[in-house]
Amino acid sequence: GCCACALAVDSPVKVAVLHGTYDHFRHRDEHDAVLKQLGWQFTKYPCTELARLVGDLGQYDLVLGNPLFNYGEVQDFGAHAAEWRAFMERGGGIVLSDCNYATCVDWLAKLGDTFKAGVEGCKAQQSATESAPRHSLHFLPYELRAGNSWAHMVLTGGGWEVISRCGDGNVVAAVQRVGKGFAFVASGWPLGAEALQNVWANLCLQRLGLAAMAFAMPELTVGSAEVRLGLRNGAAAPAEVTLDLEVTPEGAAPVRFTNRQSVAARGEAALRLPYRLSVRGKAGARLTLTSGGATTTLLKRHAVLPELLSVRLASPAYRGLALASRPPAKVVLGVAVTPDKEDLRKLSLSVQVRDAAGKQLARQSVGRLPGREFEQAVAVPKLPAGDYSVRAELTEGRRRLAVAKTSLSVLAEAPSQVLLADDLNTIVGGKPFFPLALYHVGLDDLPKVAALGLNAVQGWGGNVDRARQYLDAAQANGLKVLLEMGGLVGETVNTAAIEEHVRALKDHPALLVWYVRDEPAPALHDSVLQATELFHRLDRNHPTYLVSCIPNEFGNQAQLADILAVDPYPLPGGPVSRVAQWADLAWQATRREKPVWLIPQLHDQSSYNAQPPARGANPPTPAQERCMTYLCLVHGAKGIVWYPWDDGPNMGAKYHPPLQDELKRLCAEIHLLTPALLSATRRSFAAADGKVHGLVCGSGAERFLLLVNGTDEKLTATIELPEAKPRQELAGEFGGSRGSLRGKRLPLGFEPLEVKVFRF
Repeated sequence: GCCACALAVDSPVKVAVLHGTYDHFRHRDEHDAVLKQLGWQFTKYPCTELARLVGDLGQYDLVLGNPLFNYGEVQDFGAHAAEWRAFMERGGGIVLSDCNYATCVDWLAKLGDTFKAGVEGCKAQQSATESAPRHSLHFLPYELRAGNSWAHMVLTGGGWEVISRCGDGNVVAAVQRVGKGFAFVASGWPLGAEALQNVWANLCLQRLGLAAMAFAMPELTVGSAEVRLGLRNGAAAPAEVTLDLEVTPEGAAPVRFTNRQSVAARGEAALRLPYRLSVRGKAGARLTLTSGGATTTLLKRHAVLPELLSVRLASPAYRGLALASRPPAKVVLGVAVTPDKEDLRKLSLSVQVRDAAGKQLARQSVGRLPGREFEQAVAVPKLPAGDYSVRAELTEGRRRLAVAKTSLSVLAEAPSQVLLADDLNTIVGGKPFFPLALYHVGLDDLPKVAALGLNAVQGWGGNVDRARQYLDAAQANGLKVLLEMGGLVGETVNTAAIEEHVRALKDHPALLVWYVRDEPAPALHDSVLQATELFHRLDRNHPTYLVSCIPNEFGNQAQLADILAVDPYPLPGGPVSRVAQWADLAWQATRREKPVWLIPQLHDQSSYNAQPPARGANPPTPAQERCMTYLCLVHGAKGIVWYPWDDGPNMGAKYHPPLQDELKRLCAEIHLLTPALLSATRRSFAAADGKVHGLVCGSGAERFLLLVNGTDEKLTATIELPEAKPRQELAGEFGGSRGSLRGKRLPLGFEPLEVKVFRF
């Protein structure tokens, strides 16, 4: 029988990990970190040992196919169709995470006609969207969104339940049930911890003859809430179901909430489990379901239940840091009050700012709270360099209920100092700075890149001497450096090496940011956060930077560093407007509390595995590059880091002079636009049914209108321009023609991908 059919609570899930031999086992370890994070037991099998895996199937709950699990030395999985079906009948799950290749899916047809499946290409990086109705693999126990894929599946077998479709309506994830188990196939789902837990929870319910129709559990917090679980019973007999929620505060006894209910044969029921929490601080929660004598854990969650009073600095927001040359005139405190039995109407608040010696410098009282969450400003005198405390006190009458503190530091200026202002602009040496950077630039190419107008480059950490040599060379060419430290941040953080780098390099005038990690997998989030906190402790003069390539993870990864960069590479095949979409998603994810930088592509994304001259033969055209870059600007990028200059033979701008010419042109234009782009006066908009992207920025003689046709088609648009004077003439910048207003409307025609810039 299948290993976990007894469903003992907290017994480890047993997983057979199937991997291919392609490219020296490149994807062998793809899911190791997340499986360790989950505490699941796993054993690896190369596809060349398929017979051994089939013989061991009875030992496992899940078979997890890593990317390219049957690519290279292709095996005949269909020859073992009977064993695969028996595995699923007993309650096993087959999870194929990367069905972008025919050899990974065509064998499924041998399981039966209902399993027929194939693969076709689709638009690169096309966002996936959920199909309707929503499937329980999307919401139990975690809310998920599908990822992005460059291929989709063609499911001609009639037994598939579609879970997700891409933006073109094609299938990127599906499941087919067999007995007590199922096969899950995906070409666009990043299988992080939450997705795998959804697979496991759904499989456990299926073993019990149950299926989830709905699920909702709010984040743990003080007060009353409830768990809701909709169930369908597929059995011919009623099912008695017990839902248990156990919450264990740190250092205290667990609190348990239980609800028992019957689900009619072939029927449905809505289970509700109300609960009330009065504890605060760290706590763990476990939600279990019992039916037919078998118990399974649906969800485990760790949380910090909020204190009665919590505060954060809303201004200066960036790490509570300000410059002595630009001292804050006020401190703005973000306040959150989470009452249990307290009456919010009877509470009052006072805020004090004190220096390091404890002397009170400013005070502000709030007689009646405006709500549970609000911001409170406190005017302060001119603060010299030093450390300060901001203390909030919550009272009811004369009784003090809670105190919360945060800190503020005013820094003396240093030559290499980089801060982020409240408007999210970068401040270098006390002055605004708009990063125009480039990836993968060798030492010998730094002069040429500087001559193009770039002001920063990406460089590598890992070896202090080599990093210093690169920083020295960059400084000699007037360039700042995004110093990439990802080699020191994996499943564990190389603390000693990071400390060595920071001690040696933190005062180097070329250092711009600490580049903590590139495109981290969800399983590495804890390590990345640990590294960021280490950089913060060691160096208050430089921000941290991280790149994310999964829109689903923008929100999570925005919490891991000071700057979030995203790299939408839409070409070939995808619309360049993907840049705008990703920029908007990134800003939503950061809630505009952290800067977003964009990474336009300079390379042929589709031909990395080819040999020259085919390798890198189809990079973006200058028109595409121009369009993508201006989409970054219009959609609020606080920095641009093009990728790459040199990614090996024929790959990158180094090998394509027309792209170098376009980069030089773009840098010159952006340098001229920088004061307006950094201005607080800006309005973004769309025209022509969203096909034209627009931005008005700046003021006075430095006010500009930027317009971008994000499509490959000619079109006309009428631009509403309330900032202009009626019938005003608009000067065309960068060789463009003038524009004439009709009233306050500007009629224009656009060529494909055309950018227009006006000054008015």
